[in-house]
Amino acid sequence: MQICVFILKSPFSNNKPIEKSSSPLLKFNEAPKQLITCKLTSDKNEYTLGEIPKFSVQITNVSNKTIILPIRIDGSVLHRRYPYCSFKIIPPSNKKLYSVDGVCGNLNRLHSENFINLINGESFNPFQKDEFDIINFGNGMGSSNLELNTKNFNNVGKYKICVFYSTDSNNIKDWLGDYEDDWVSKKNEETKKVELLFNSTPKLKITSNEITIEIVKKIDSNDWYINLKWVV
Repeated sequence: MQICVFILKSPFSNNKPIEKSSSPLLKFNEAPKQLITCKLTSDKNEYTLGEIPKFSVQITNVSNKTIILPIRIDGSVLHRRYPYCSFKIIPPSNKKLYSVDGVCGNLNRLHSENFINLINGESFNPFQKDEFDIINFGNGMGSSNLELNTKNFNNVGKYKICVFYSTDSNNIKDWLGDYEDDWVSKKNEETKKVELLFNSTPKLKITSNEITIEIVKKIDSNDWYINLKWVV
Protein backbone atom coordinates (compact mmCIF):
# COMPACT_ATOMS: atom_id res chain seq x y z
CA MET A 1 0.00 0.00 0.00
CA GLN A 2 1.24 3.49 -0.83
CA ILE A 3 0.52 6.00 1.90
CA CYS A 4 1.37 9.68 1.62
CA VAL A 5 0.36 12.57 3.81
CA PHE A 6 -2.29 15.36 2.43
CA ILE A 7 -12.05 6.57 3.52
CA LEU A 8 -12.27 5.22 5.75
CA LYS A 9 -15.50 4.23 7.38
CA SER A 10 -18.79 5.77 6.52
CA PRO A 11 -19.28 8.80 8.80
CA PHE A 12 -22.87 7.81 9.40
CA SER A 13 -21.78 4.60 11.07
CA ASN A 14 -19.36 5.96 13.66
CA ASN A 15 -19.93 9.70 14.09
CA LYS A 16 -22.13 11.08 16.80
CA PRO A 17 -25.46 12.63 15.83
CA ILE A 18 -25.36 16.29 14.93
CA GLU A 19 -27.74 17.15 17.74
CA LYS A 20 -25.36 15.86 20.38
CA SER A 21 -21.69 16.69 20.73
CA SER A 22 -19.16 16.10 23.49
CA SER A 23 -16.84 18.93 22.35
CA PRO A 24 -17.46 22.61 21.62
CA LEU A 25 -18.89 23.40 18.20
CA LEU A 26 -16.84 25.57 15.88
CA LYS A 27 -18.69 28.77 15.10
CA PHE A 28 -19.23 29.42 11.41
CA ASN A 29 -17.54 32.83 11.58
CA GLU A 30 -14.45 31.57 13.38
CA ALA A 31 -11.25 31.85 11.33
CA PRO A 32 -10.53 28.44 9.73
CA LYS A 33 -6.89 27.95 10.66
CA GLN A 34 -5.62 24.39 10.44
CA LEU A 35 -8.93 22.65 10.94
CA ILE A 36 -8.55 19.61 8.70
CA THR A 37 -6.04 17.49 6.82
CA CYS A 38 -6.74 15.55 3.64
CA LYS A 39 -4.91 12.32 2.93
CA LEU A 40 -4.96 10.35 -0.32
CA THR A 41 -3.70 6.76 -0.53
CA SER A 42 -3.75 3.98 -3.10
CA ASP A 43 -4.10 0.27 -2.41
CA LYS A 44 -0.80 -0.37 -4.20
CA ASN A 45 1.91 1.40 -6.19
CA GLU A 46 1.78 -0.53 -9.45
CA TYR A 47 -1.11 -1.78 -11.58
CA THR A 48 -1.20 -3.99 -14.64
CA LEU A 49 -2.76 -2.37 -17.71
CA GLY A 50 -6.48 -3.12 -17.51
CA GLU A 51 -6.59 -3.09 -13.72
CA ILE A 52 -8.71 -0.43 -12.06
CA PRO A 53 -6.72 1.60 -9.52
CA LYS A 54 -8.38 2.12 -6.17
CA PHE A 55 -7.96 5.10 -3.90
CA SER A 56 -8.91 6.14 -0.40
CA VAL A 57 -9.52 9.68 0.84
CA GLN A 58 -9.44 10.59 4.52
CA ILE A 59 -10.35 14.03 5.88
CA THR A 60 -9.43 14.44 9.54
CA ASN A 61 -10.47 17.08 12.04
CA VAL A 62 -7.17 18.26 13.57
CA SER A 63 -8.69 21.16 15.49
CA ASN A 64 -9.61 20.99 19.15
CA LYS A 65 -13.30 21.48 18.39
CA THR A 66 -16.17 19.71 16.71
CA ILE A 67 -16.79 20.85 13.15
CA ILE A 68 -19.53 20.23 10.62
CA LEU A 69 -18.53 19.27 7.08
CA PRO A 70 -20.46 18.17 3.99
CA ILE A 71 -19.99 14.95 2.10
CA ARG A 72 -19.63 14.86 -1.68
CA ILE A 73 -23.06 15.47 -3.16
CA ASP A 74 -24.60 15.50 -6.61
CA GLY A 75 -22.59 18.01 -8.66
CA SER A 76 -19.54 18.15 -6.36
CA VAL A 77 -17.20 16.18 -8.60
CA LEU A 78 -17.71 18.47 -11.61
CA HIS A 79 -17.71 21.62 -9.43
CA ARG A 80 -21.27 22.43 -10.42
CA ARG A 81 -21.96 23.41 -6.82
CA TYR A 82 -20.41 23.30 -3.35
CA PRO A 83 -18.92 21.40 -1.75
CA TYR A 84 -16.29 20.75 -4.41
CA CYS A 85 -14.87 17.26 -4.09
CA SER A 86 -12.77 16.07 -7.00
CA PHE A 87 -9.58 14.48 -8.26
CA LYS A 88 -6.76 16.02 -10.26
CA ILE A 89 -4.81 13.64 -12.49
CA ILE A 90 -1.53 14.32 -14.27
CA PRO A 91 -1.20 11.47 -16.82
CA PRO A 92 1.93 10.27 -18.61
CA SER A 93 3.28 12.76 -21.19
CA ASN A 94 0.98 13.61 -24.10
CA LYS A 95 -1.82 11.37 -22.85
CA LYS A 96 -5.43 12.51 -23.02
CA LEU A 97 -7.60 12.98 -19.96
CA TYR A 98 -11.28 12.04 -20.03
CA SER A 99 -14.10 13.66 -18.16
CA VAL A 100 -17.28 11.81 -17.25
CA ASP A 101 -19.34 10.14 -19.97
CA GLY A 102 -22.54 11.89 -19.03
CA VAL A 103 -24.45 13.31 -16.10
CA CYS A 104 -28.02 14.20 -15.33
CA GLY A 105 -28.75 17.85 -16.05
CA ASN A 106 -30.52 18.36 -12.72
CA LEU A 107 -28.94 18.71 -9.28
CA ASN A 108 -30.50 17.07 -6.25
CA ARG A 109 -31.70 19.20 -3.36
CA LEU A 110 -29.39 19.99 -0.45
CA HIS A 111 -30.40 17.90 2.56
CA SER A 112 -29.46 17.93 6.23
CA GLU A 113 -28.08 14.39 5.89
CA ASN A 114 -25.46 15.78 3.50
CA PHE A 115 -23.60 17.15 6.55
CA ILE A 116 -21.73 15.23 9.21
CA ASN A 117 -20.65 16.04 12.75
CA LEU A 118 -16.88 15.51 13.02
CA ILE A 119 -15.42 15.46 16.51
CA ASN A 120 -11.79 16.49 16.93
CA GLY A 121 -9.50 13.62 15.94
CA GLU A 122 -12.16 11.86 13.84
CA SER A 123 -11.91 11.20 10.09
CA PHE A 124 -14.39 10.65 7.29
CA ASN A 125 -14.50 9.82 3.60
CA PRO A 126 -16.19 12.66 1.68
CA PHE A 127 -16.93 10.31 -1.23
CA GLN A 128 -18.98 8.01 1.00
CA LYS A 129 -17.46 4.86 -0.41
CA ASP A 130 -15.72 1.91 1.16
CA GLU A 131 -12.00 2.19 1.69
CA PHE A 132 -10.05 1.92 -1.59
CA ASP A 133 -13.24 1.75 -3.64
CA ILE A 134 -13.96 5.26 -4.89
CA ILE A 135 -12.66 4.61 -8.39
CA ASN A 136 -15.78 2.66 -9.34
CA PHE A 137 -16.96 4.78 -12.23
CA GLY A 138 -20.67 4.57 -12.96
CA ASN A 139 -21.56 4.73 -16.63
CA GLY A 140 -24.80 6.35 -17.67
CA MET A 141 -26.59 9.36 -16.27
CA GLY A 142 -26.37 8.65 -12.54
CA SER A 143 -24.06 11.45 -11.40
CA SER A 144 -23.98 10.24 -7.81
CA ASN A 145 -21.10 7.89 -8.53
CA LEU A 146 -19.06 9.77 -11.13
CA GLU A 147 -15.73 9.93 -9.31
CA LEU A 148 -13.05 9.08 -11.86
CA ASN A 149 -13.25 7.95 -15.45
CA THR A 150 -11.43 4.63 -15.78
CA LYS A 151 -10.40 5.56 -19.34
CA ASN A 152 -7.80 7.84 -17.79
CA PHE A 153 -5.79 4.78 -16.81
CA ASN A 154 -5.75 3.08 -20.20
CA ASN A 155 -2.12 3.97 -20.89
CA VAL A 156 1.17 2.64 -19.58
CA GLY A 157 3.16 5.08 -17.48
CA LYS A 158 3.23 7.02 -14.23
CA TYR A 159 0.27 9.06 -13.00
CA LYS A 160 0.25 11.78 -10.36
CA ILE A 161 -3.02 12.20 -8.46
CA CYS A 162 -4.36 14.46 -5.72
CA VAL A 163 -7.76 15.41 -4.25
CA PHE A 164 -9.37 18.84 -3.94
CA TYR A 165 -12.04 19.58 -1.32
CA SER A 166 -13.68 22.97 -0.80
CA THR A 167 -16.54 24.52 1.16
CA ASP A 168 -15.28 28.02 0.34
CA SER A 169 -18.52 29.86 -0.41
CA ASN A 170 -20.62 31.84 2.05
CA ASN A 171 -23.48 32.09 -0.44
CA ILE A 172 -25.92 29.28 0.13
CA LYS A 173 -27.16 29.64 -3.44
CA ASP A 174 -23.81 28.18 -4.52
CA TRP A 175 -24.75 25.03 -2.58
CA LEU A 176 -28.39 24.53 -3.47
CA GLY A 177 -29.66 22.16 -6.13
CA ASP A 178 -32.16 22.87 -8.86
CA TYR A 179 -35.73 24.02 -8.20
CA GLU A 180 -34.71 25.62 -4.91
CA ASP A 181 -35.10 29.29 -5.85
CA ASP A 182 -37.83 29.60 -3.24
CA TRP A 183 -35.63 27.93 -0.61
CA VAL A 184 -35.39 30.99 1.62
CA SER A 185 -39.13 31.48 1.74
CA LYS A 186 -40.01 27.89 2.64
CA LYS A 187 -38.73 27.90 6.19
CA ASN A 188 -39.92 24.42 7.08
CA GLU A 189 -38.08 22.29 9.61
CA GLU A 190 -35.76 20.77 7.02
CA THR A 191 -34.72 24.04 5.40
CA LYS A 192 -34.11 25.60 8.82
CA LYS A 193 -31.89 22.67 9.72
CA VAL A 194 -30.00 22.89 6.42
CA GLU A 195 -29.46 26.63 6.90
CA LEU A 196 -28.12 26.06 10.41
CA LEU A 197 -25.74 23.35 9.21
CA PHE A 198 -24.58 25.51 6.30
CA ASN A 199 -23.86 28.45 8.61
CA SER A 200 -21.99 26.15 11.00
CA THR A 201 -19.77 24.75 8.24
CA PRO A 202 -16.31 26.35 8.17
CA LYS A 203 -15.59 27.81 4.75
CA LEU A 204 -12.26 26.40 3.62
CA LYS A 205 -10.43 24.58 0.84
CA ILE A 206 -7.67 22.02 0.90
CA THR A 207 -5.63 19.93 -1.51
CA SER A 208 -4.40 16.50 -0.50
CA ASN A 209 -0.92 15.11 -0.80
CA GLU A 210 0.09 14.00 -4.29
CA ILE A 211 0.66 10.30 -4.91
CA THR A 212 2.21 8.52 -7.88
CA ILE A 213 1.04 5.22 -9.31
CA GLU A 214 2.35 3.34 -12.33
CA ILE A 215 0.47 1.37 -14.97
CA VAL A 216 2.63 -1.35 -16.51
CA LYS A 217 2.12 -3.56 -19.54
CA LYS A 218 0.75 -7.01 -18.93
CA ILE A 219 3.22 -9.76 -19.83
CA ASP A 220 1.47 -12.63 -21.61
CA SER A 221 2.65 -16.22 -21.95
CA ASN A 222 4.23 -15.61 -25.36
CA ASP A 223 6.42 -12.88 -23.92
CA TRP A 224 7.56 -15.24 -21.19
CA TYR A 225 8.32 -17.92 -23.77
CA ILE A 226 10.39 -15.55 -25.93
CA ASN A 227 12.33 -14.26 -22.93
CA LEU A 228 12.96 -17.81 -21.75
CA LYS A 229 14.35 -18.78 -25.21
CA TRP A 230 16.84 -15.95 -25.07
CA VAL A 231 17.92 -16.94 -21.56
CA VAL A 232 18.43 -20.56 -22.63
